[in-house]
This record gives sequence, C-alpha cells and structure tokens, in this order.
Amino acid sequence: MPAILSKAVSQFRSIRTAVSRKPKPNKSIAGPCKASSDNFKYETLKSNEIRLLRLLPGEDLAADLEHVDLNSVSEYIVLSYTWDKAGSSVPAASYSIVVNDKRLSIRQNLFDALTHIAWRVLEKKCLLWIDAICINQEDHQERNEQIQHMKYIFESAYLVYGWLGLPHNEEEICLGIALLKKLGTVLDDEYIANNSKWFHARYAVVAKHPELIPLPSSVCHGAWCGIVELFSRSYWRRIWIYQEATGPAPTNYICGDHEFSKQELAVGVDMGKYFRLHLQVDTSLFRGISDSYKLSYFREFNGNFRGGANLLKILDGTRFTKSTDPRDKVYALLALADDIRPGDIVPDYNKSLMEVYMDVIHFSLSKPDHRLEILGHVFIGVGESNNARKRNGEMQFPTWVPDFSHVTRPRLMPQKVLHRGFQAQCNAYCPDGYFKSQSIRIEGTEMKLDGFILDTIVSLSSPWTRNLGDLNFPRSWTPSNLEETYSPTAETIDLAFRKTLAMDVLSFSNTILVRGYALDWNVLNDNIGKISLESVEARKYMTYSLQFCLRRMFSWTSNGYMGLVPAATQIGDKVCVLYEGLALYVLRDVGQGFYQFVGECYIHGFMDGQAIELLKNGSLKEERFVLV
Repeated sequence: MPAILSKAVSQFRSIRTAVSRKPKPNKSIAGPCKASSDNFKYETLKSNEIRLLRLLPGEDLAADLEHVDLNSVSEYIVLSYTWDKAGSSVPAASYSIVVNDKRLSIRQNLFDALTHIAWRVLEKKCLLWIDAICINQEDHQERNEQIQHMKYIFESAYLVYGWLGLPHNEEEICLGIALLKKLGTVLDDEYIANNSKWFHARYAVVAKHPELIPLPSSVCHGAWCGIVELFSRSYWRRIWIYQEATGPAPTNYICGDHEFSKQELAVGVDMGKYFRLHLQVDTSLFRGISDSYKLSYFREFNGNFRGGANLLKILDGTRFTKSTDPRDKVYALLALADDIRPGDIVPDYNKSLMEVYMDVIHFSLSKPDHRLEILGHVFIGVGESNNARKRNGEMQFPTWVPDFSHVTRPRLMPQKVLHRGFQAQCNAYCPDGYFKSQSIRIEGTEMKLDGFILDTIVSLSSPWTRNLGDLNFPRSWTPSNLEETYSPTAETIDLAFRKTLAMDVLSFSNTILVRGYALDWNVLNDNIGKISLESVEARKYMTYSLQFCLRRMFSWTSNGYMGLVPAATQIGDKVCVLYEGLALYVLRDVGQGFYQFVGECYIHGFMDGQAIELLKNGSLKEERFVLV
C-alpha cells in the first residue's frame, strides 16, 4: 500500500476521535414536527434584504434568523445540498430545529447536514445561509425575488459547504480523500515539469506512478472505490449546484465527518476520466464520475471558445440534472448566462412549464446572433411523432418547443468552429448562404417561418441508440460503392461517408471544433495497450467526432445525397433549408400545409449555401412552413 494511504489508515481512528469531540448538536430533538402555535412564522423581507442564520452554541440545533441588508452583510457561509435524501423513505419534513425560539420543520438530509457543519460554522464565527430556511418557500413572490439574489449570495460567500450526505463506508471515504491529495501533489509536480501542459502531465503521472492506476489488483483499488462513492452521489445531479458550487467562493465538500476541497474534486474527476478513456482500467468504477466531472469544469466548458456562457448551451449541458420544480431547470441557470440581461427572463413560479419554455424561445429569437439556434435543442424521441408531446400526463409541447427535461438526446450539431489560426470563431455551417432574413411568427402552438424543401428521405440505416461505447458501430452503415463519385462534392463516396459521420468537423474537445475532417478507422484498430501519446490524442479526437453519430441515422435522399439525421426520422420526411438556420432540418408533412419538426440534420455538400443555387435556377421553390 502506498505510504500516503497507509498513513491515512493509521490516522483514521484519530480523525474520528477528534471530530467526535467537536461541539455537535444533540439529535435527541429529531422527530416528527407536530403543528402547534409554537411553529415558526416568517416575517416579510424588505427590499434588498436576505435572511441569515446565526447558529447558537449548545446541544440542540438552534439559531436566530436575522434580516440583513444585502449590501452590508458580514461574513457568512452558504450550504449547498440536495433537498431529499437519496433512497430515504422518511417523510419530507420529519425533523425540526429551533429558530427564533420556535419549531421549524426541515427535511432529513438538511438535518444531517446541520449536525455535521454546525460546529464548523460556530468555529469560524460566521452566519449561515440555507435556501430552505432563509427563503419562505411558500411565498411565490418572495421566491421570485430572492432567486435573483442567489448568484450574488453564493459568489460573495466567505465559504461554500457542499453536503454529500453520510458515508456508506467511512474507511474507503478516508482512503479516497487521501488519494485525492496524493494525486493533486504528483499532478502539480508533473504539470510544472511538462511546461504547463495538462495532457502530458497526466501521461507522466501514469508512467511514473503505476501504483495509482485503479486496476482490479491495484493497492489503490479500495481508495478509488471511496473516490467513486464520493463522486456518484445524487448531489452532483442537482441543478442548483451549478450556480452554488461553481463560483469564485472557496468550496469544500463534506461527506459525514470528512472534507475535501473544490481543487481536490477537480484532480480526482480529471484523472478518473483520463483513466477511463485511455487505459485498461476497472471501468465499472467510473460509471458515476461524469456528473461530478461536468460540475468541476462547468464554467470552463461554457466560457472557452464560445464567447461566453450562452443560455441555450447551458440548458442543454445540464439536461441530466434533477430539480424538485421543473421550472428550476431554467431559473437556476439564468444568473450564469452571459447573454441574459435584467428583464430578459424574469423568474415567475406562477407560470406553467410551457410558459417558461416559451419565455426561453422568445428570448432566443430576439437575439440576432442566435439565428435559429433554439431549433437545434429540440429532440423528438423515436415514435414520438404526434402533434404534441405530453409531459407529466398534462402539459403538452408542440414539436418545435425544446423540452429541457429530455435527458437522452443526440450531441448538438456543431454551431461554432475556429478559424484564422484558432484566434476567431464563426458559424460552423450556413445552409442558407445568408440569402434571406427570416420572418417568424408564433401564434398559439404554431410557428410560421420561411424556407424551402431540398429533398426527400428515401433510405435510413439502423439508429445508433444501443451499445453506445462501440465506436465501430457506424462502420455498419458503410455504403457498398465506396470508389464511385459522390456528385455534390466530386469526392469518392468513401471519403464523403467518412466526412459525413464526423459532420466534416474535427473535435479537439466538446468545445473546440474545426471544419474539414474525415474519420480514420485505423485509429480505432490500434492496440490500446501499446499506443503512443500521439495515438492516444488521435483516438480522443476521433471519439469526440464520432459522438455526432449517437442517436442518429445515416440516410440517403431521392437525389442521392447522404447525411446524418435524427433517430426519429422516417422515410418520406423532408430535408429543408430554413432561412437563418444553423443547420438543415428534417420536417414531416402532416397535411394541409402543417409540418411536424423532427430535428436538425447534416447533408454532405449542402451545409454552406449550395442549395441556394438550386433555388435561384428554379429547381426548388420557396414556401411558408407552419410547424405544429
């Protein structure tokens, strides 16, 4: 066992003893909170006020709840946590604390968090902000107002505590946190030694410290199990933590009595992802690591090479998250979007989910630089072809309205690519050739807009919706006549096919894209255990590009055009150019001039305005589409 982990084991009992001596509250008051005249009641907040808890020393969980002006608040700590305890059968409000000498009902997970952070807050002599207590959740008007302060509240905090819950295996958690610290030390050393190049630093860590690799027989395997337990918690999938735990305030995560920092989180998820992608490791360990990885790099991913954090991209990138109120999937992210200005979208919990989504659509269409970007976020599931989509058995969405609660969707088609020596970015595609401005009208559940039909789908492959880890699956779509010429581009069908599967884009990451790329199947055929650093990088780039095939199908049109289309596409659907669109689109004619929206698509040789020439010479005809 590595020395750092052996030391952690020897210190385990002393850590438990030291923590147990802290002045933690007594759990004896825990129990069902019966309604009585002693129940806590909120007083109305004045303009620009928030509430803060001042915890009181003693055996019981007790505090004073104070009203403070947001501009003159003293040092405070913020608690970030999930409202419900995962897997718990305990009723939502079965615990209580004393606030201003009155009983206040709280949920079990919050009670557990308070019993483990109270002594820390008292020791630092800070006030405490907790959303469930400091905001009157029953007052919609107050919620609407307070939610607009939350970005400031979290970014101005002295410290943020992220509560992960109680540990299932305390010794593994202790070992896991010790390993995080060890990984941080060796990675920092290699980062300096490799001239600040992270990829080379990770490669060096593996080469010089094989004992840290999470192989089944590794001495570190148990410690990695502890890390994975930490990173698999439901906390990482809560929508509000993307505002709460990604800001500039120092953030520490707590699991029971154990604590680690935001920086140690980043190291663990980064190395875990590296091991999963590039080495023959116990991949079952890392099934839950992706959520914490997304959180760790959230603001970096949404800022680099994108001109800031676009609301639509943030909404799409957080589809997998969960929220108690589905409207929070939008409202929790407003303060993080660089393109949102005061008044663009105002939180209003009196609105239906459909009305909230319509607010997003109107906002996006009002921004000239967004063009028809909103349509790229629509995903129709296979078989979901009726005029409206039901959600929760009640709410209905027209096919052109994006439902951001849809978790499994294709990767977004490229919208921006780099050019001019990687110093600038431009639209990835321009199917309309900037030929004509769009005239959009939304009337009830209908969207009316201009464009023209390019062609009709006549052939479809099987969709890549299963075995998503099988990167060779798209090869099953390979046409038989590879040496023949693909007329729209005068390339061989083989080359056109390999470009189509990558949508003609080389992906250096999920955010850095460059036009002009064809897949190279030889990269996937290399022996993964013997490949060089350069081959590892090439495999990574090809893996990113192949993701455009996920949940899509390879198609042919009646005029012999090949492309990638949504998995819900049917033979007979139309490939259309919509003015100001960032891609081509698949529409379904349902009669009487109405169309269902199926999704955006890629047709090789027609992504840069080539179809406009067919329109100009009279081969194609413009029309007004009515989407339902």
